[in-house]
Amino acid sequence: MENAGASVLAAGHQCPPATVVQILQDFNVNVLTGDSSQIISIVHHISAMPDIRKKIKIRKVIYTSEGLSTMQRVQIYKVLAPVAIYSVLGSAEAGPYGASSPFLVDFDPRSNHNDFVIDTRMTIIEILPLSCTGSESDGITEPLPDGETGVITQTVLTRLRHPVIRYITGDIGSLHPLPQKAVDRVAKHDLPHYRVLRLQGRDHRFSFMWDGCDFQFAKLNTILSNTQSGVLLWQVILDKMQSSEEISLEIRLLSGQSSGDAVHSQTLLDRLKAFLDVNPSNEHKFKITFVNDVLGFELSGTGRKVIRFVDHSF
Repeated sequence: MENAGASVLAAGHQCPPATVVQILQDFNVNVLTGDSSQIISIVHHISAMPDIRKKIKIRKVIYTSEGLSTMQRVQIYKVLAPVAIYSVLGSAEAGPYGASSPFLVDFDPRSNHNDFVIDTRMTIIEILPLSCTGSESDGITEPLPDGETGVITQTVLTRLRHPVIRYITGDIGSLHPLPQKAVDRVAKHDLPHYRVLRLQGRDHRFSFMWDGCDFQFAKLNTILSNTQSGVLLWQVILDKMQSSEEISLEIRLLSGQSSGDAVHSQTLLDRLKAFLDVNPSNEHKFKITFVNDVLGFELSGTGRKVIRFVDHSF
């Protein structure tokens, strides 16, 4: 943002929404950036204070991490209008490599995907079949043609010291040509190098996103499958909070320990909170529920089995 000429006012991820909103007023901030959960939290805080809303001068919202649902976008437009919503796609492995602008890509309110413009001179994106797991036994797989959905792999052309080659990002998506609205705005000599990456979301076989962070199921399973945890069955549920449109995280547990063992329950709760980085800024969106039997879980419609991951956030 500074390279683009912005004067950046940094607020840590644990900075309460009330403080952020006060900063927005005091310094006449006109661009709000952060991960999508932080954006929604701040917008919800503003919506509850009509007298403050008129003092907020935000004209652009730039978010990262999870995509915004249709309802979340509606809430942002309702509270901050007129405002334009942008997004930046990046990772710790590759840095920023994609950008979404309402003037370059189309947005379908009926869908849950997000489109990003990428430059193939900086990064090569390939879409591999969903059957690919990243193991050596997969061999060299031919990428899927444009428009077909699969596992996103990335080769970064800007990192020479620690190269990233055909790295499986853990996301699902597809490649598409630039829409006409973007063609009309992009210089002709750049057009052959620009593509649209349509991001469908995380590959839920391996991980899930919450509050701007990616959590591996394998690591969560290591905590909950430990004999000391006493957990027999577990389930992760993402949902949408009706009041604020924020994404909540609930973990349901069937424990083999005595229901009256408060010390054991607190120890397990502390371990989960540490792993999921639960802190004062997001603890209102987190809940652990101990169930009495399998009927306390959300079950599959056919086999009535416990579904390990349930996503109601969209």
